[in-house]
Amino acid sequence: MSAKELGVVVGRARTLSFTFRSEVRPPVGAFIIAEDKETGARVLGVVKEVTMTGAIALCDVDVLGEIKGKRLQEPKKPVTPGSKVYWPDAKELSEILLGGYKGEKLWIGRLLTHPEMCPVYFPVEDIARHVLLTASTGGGKSYTVAVLIEELLRVFEGRKDAPAVLVVDAHNEYGGLALPNKDPEQCEMLKQWGLSPRGFADRLIIFDWKYNPPRISRKFDAQRFAFLFSAKDYKWFFYIQEILAQRKKEKMDVEEMINEVLASDLHPSTKQAIVRRLRSILHSGILSEEEVELEDFIRPGHVTIIRLADTPLGDVGMRFVVADILRRLYDAAKARRLKTKVIIVVEEAHLFAPAKGQYDPVREIIERISREGRKLGLWLILVTQSPRDLSPTVITNLNSFLALRLQRRDVRVLIDYLGASKELAEVLVKLQPGQGYLRTPSLLLPVLVQVRPRLTCEAKGPYLREVEEIVRKIAEKTRIELEQRIKARMKPKAPPVPPPKPEVKPAPPKPTAVVRPPQPQVQREQVRQAEALAPPKVVVTRPTKPTVPRQPPLDIERVVSKFWDEVSALGPAAVCLVQELVLSDGELLLEYLAGYDESVVDALLASRVIKLDGNVVRLNREYFERLVGRIDDATWAEILRKLRSLIS
Repeated sequence: MSAKELGVVVGRARTLSFTFRSEVRPPVGAFIIAEDKETGARVLGVVKEVTMTGAIALCDVDVLGEIKGKRLQEPKKPVTPGSKVYWPDAKELSEILLGGYKGEKLWIGRLLTHPEMCPVYFPVEDIARHVLLTASTGGGKSYTVAVLIEELLRVFEGRKDAPAVLVVDAHNEYGGLALPNKDPEQCEMLKQWGLSPRGFADRLIIFDWKYNPPRISRKFDAQRFAFLFSAKDYKWFFYIQEILAQRKKEKMDVEEMINEVLASDLHPSTKQAIVRRLRSILHSGILSEEEVELEDFIRPGHVTIIRLADTPLGDVGMRFVVADILRRLYDAAKARRLKTKVIIVVEEAHLFAPAKGQYDPVREIIERISREGRKLGLWLILVTQSPRDLSPTVITNLNSFLALRLQRRDVRVLIDYLGASKELAEVLVKLQPGQGYLRTPSLLLPVLVQVRPRLTCEAKGPYLREVEEIVRKIAEKTRIELEQRIKARMKPKAPPVPPPKPEVKPAPPKPTAVVRPPQPQVQREQVRQAEALAPPKVVVTRPTKPTVPRQPPLDIERVVSKFWDEVSALGPAAVCLVQELVLSDGELLLEYLAGYDESVVDALLASRVIKLDGNVVRLNREYFERLVGRIDDATWAEILRKLRSLIS
């Protein structure tokens, strides 16, 4: 028997299954090839069950397809008994598993169930469909994420289409990406994989509360204020919105907002609660006078690490910072202001998008990105040790899964979402660290993978001090660069140089006025008598223009009735949304649209009943102007009043 030969097909075979006998026990999930002894057709299958009879293994196989080139076709007939079974060629199998995928791919490991080094690739386009990476403590989550980031930096090195990577580092674990791997055992393994240690210090942007804290703006609008508080306090959003409306401001400095709340007529207990929270974040050190632009920390081909372990206010501060950054990214992507795709890695995702609880603004922005991010260029990699504690809405929008060793209770939750067999549960609880189950849309079928060794250094053990030192240097370098960018933006522009004045020629001298001698008093008296005897002057009057009749007053009742008929024709959901808008004086936060089907929103936008303005959805004033012409603020207020009375 050759090195690649496993055994022979025995018993009665079917088109989509057969059994072979082998002296070697292949692992469950192993891929094999049966070569039909009569037709020469090569069939790819996967071992589903192994039964030992003494030293002989009887292996039940599910047929995946007949191999044609690097593709699979539906088999036409069962494999002939007596046909030989082989281990597939590693390179051929790797290409077949990709299912004809032609895009960029990340080499994350090798096939766990194959005796040779069979590379396993993660298709980059499948990250666009969002990824869940899950493992229990010690299973290798952060290690695997670091491998994915290394591959992104390697594959897109020097390319203009390189994505930016943003890492929400809850436990300060990713600073080691700056240094090459120094662990002797892992370096030896890298040689076996044909790789060498490497660091990416020149491609990192680091924010750290000790050396370069994230610059979070002091200016609040009502929506940003809502992100600071939990569901039960969401009513306070409306208080802040009213204060801003009274001052005719979109944003307000936090100290000014505190003064306005204290001067308002809110209930004393409400004032105290709002002010207490605003002061806590004001004095925490989270806020900054200078806010960085997205372009300052989101750069193609770079990894931005937001280290959160030392964030002021603990979990509250962490959640506020994450919500603020993700909201800015989402708003920029929605407005088509992002110049690059952004891959967002969120460690401990269950802390930011929990499964339980009422309205949660941090969870809301992550859920929104999971629903809409693909078309906006925002791709998620959510990392958690507890998928059962992660928002179900988020999980249902994640299409790629990499599950390493898990506890049994978490496996049950994951299997429910994956629709996988119960046999997978036994596999996942027994995996070794760094071994995992990978399923993505572009792969032919799920595979068991051994994650490759890291190129970079782990931030732990004897290397932790060195990692922290390089983190400090990169963070301080980042801070200096940002300060220079901010200073350059604040530098006043030089006034324009006026054009040279044309040469002015001297004006010709004015003729000397003729000085008449003064008339005597008698002569002046004669002139006055002559003027008195002269006939009166005839005054010619021009005909006046005809008076333009005033336009009749606007029939607001008719306009409102026509408007409401058109809204009603769009269905009850559209009516409900417009009612909310009217009762909120024609404006609502964009977040309110999350509760409505996209088709309803699209219909209202197409009919020009509503319009989007940044983070706000508005009742479209232009709709009414299209019916009656230009309307002033007083008329618009009257239209809203009529609409409110119609609703009530």
